[in-house]
Amino acid sequence: MDAEGLAEAAYGLPEFHRKAIAKAGLVASPGCYPMGAILATAPLLKSGFGLPQGIVIDGKSGVTGAGAQGRTADPMYLYTEANENV
Repeated sequence: MDAEGLAEAAYGLPEFHRKAIAKAGLVASPGCYPMGAILATAPLLKSGFGLPQGIVIDGKSGVTGAGAQGRTADPMYLYTEANENV
């Protein structure tokens, strides 16, 4: 896909872009972090309770220890602490 084609993509968050998604040939699917951040902050911004410049989204990804046979995994590990640390 070329850059011009990407400019035609609709952002796949139906709560805000339902019509654009319905007629789009390409839909960009938001991940869980941006979707959660947008859905949580949009009502605050729309009602005037905040400014976009003052919002900080500090997301952390954890691991469950799934597949950790032969060792114990602390359930409080963050992904960045456990990644490739086998």
